Amino acid sequence: MVLPDEALSLAEQRLRAIGRDNEGRYVFVVFTVREKEGHRLIRPINARFMHKREIEAYEAQNPDLSD
Repeated sequence: MVLPDEALSLAEQRLRAIGRDNEGRYVFVVFTVREKEGHRLIRPINARFMHKREIEAYEAQNPDLSD
């Protein structure tokens, strides 16, 4: 799931992504997309594993996305 992250940056659009790694652990990533010399680049700002409470809240809000 990718969502806008409007809380912290006024200078550039930031996005939040929630997903799972190959081992099934939930991962939370904040990133921005930039253009440089005709190429689209993804610049990660923060990446971490999600805490149990965050996972529970995410699954409660998105029951169709969880296994």
